Amino acid sequence: MALGGAILWPWHWAHSGGRQRGQPLRHFYLYAFALLGGAAVAIAAAATALYGTLAWALGATAEAAGLHFRFLPGAVSALLVGVTLWAYHWLVAQREQEEAAARRTYDYLLTAQGLGALVAATLLLVATLVALATEDARGTVASRPGWWRDDLALLLTLALVGVPVWWYHWWRRQRAAASPQERASLARRLFLYGSLALAVFASLGGLSHLLYLLVNALLEADLSARVAYDGRWSLGVLAAAACWGPYHWLALLEDRRRAPEEGELPPAKLVTVLVGEDGGAFVEALEAHLGQRVRVLRRADPGVGAPSVSPEGLQSLAGLIAAASGRRVLVVADAQGVQVYSYR
Repeated sequence: MALGGAILWPWHWAHSGGRQRGQPLRHFYLYAFALLGGAAVAIAAAATALYGTLAWALGATAEAAGLHFRFLPGAVSALLVGVTLWAYHWLVAQREQEEAAARRTYDYLLTAQGLGALVAATLLLVATLVALATEDARGTVASRPGWWRDDLALLLTLALVGVPVWWYHWWRRQRAAASPQERASLARRLFLYGSLALAVFASLGGLSHLLYLLVNALLEADLSARVAYDGRWSLGVLAAAACWGPYHWLALLEDRRRAPEEGELPPAKLVTVLVGEDGGAFVEALEAHLGQRVRVLRRADPGVGAPSVSPEGLQSLAGLIAAASGRRVLVVADAQGVQVYSYR
């Protein structure tokens, strides 16, 4: 199977990839399958290696080191495969899309993965604390001394993996949220509304289970710490929803507060700048005036030079780009001046 895939995938990718560029199915493959899948494989492999190491260090297993770490070659192999898949398709996505859109989609996918790990860590933390507080309520807990070591290893793994993945990519998107285009983007809205919806549904499910346990205990006249122990996972779900749901609700409210009045939001432009090799300063200045990243194409013609544009000229150029009739704009800049073209 692996040999067949190694033969068929490059052939199909080389022959049909170019014709499908820009198509929704190709975007689905790049982002939902390749990028998200590669990241998931890499993160899962790293988490597996980290969890196994922490479990051994904390004494959660009585196995000898050689026997315990037999999982390590498989985890390292999966990590290399995931990172390779992830890196290659991210480079492809950067080449094929306007860079800001590609980076945005990529960041929100990774933010969602990191958030999932943090939610699981919050849930496990609460469930473990409740189990420790009520360990006499069930004999199965008291009969396993040191049972919490394994939970602690898993909790640390989720936190150590989830925090950097979530924080770095969410921090990038929050910095970009000063732009109206970022706040109005589909990827951001899907992430925020999806997080809120999951928090609400999880809260309803956890609360329903707790109410069932409570009513059942009252009817049987057996209201004790066992109710809390049996409902520890539901308590964890409620705690995770209470932590992360309101946070994303506040982020959504902040987006709405900073949004301009209806009709004032300019349409997002996909700007491509064609410049010579020495046009880097012009591109940076234009990005600063536009408040967004642009796609850069380098001219192969020798000696085209770079334009000399004043701040007032850059402001005027930004106005021309915003007023362009189409969503896609090409800016051609050389020593002779700057031209703006709108295209489909």
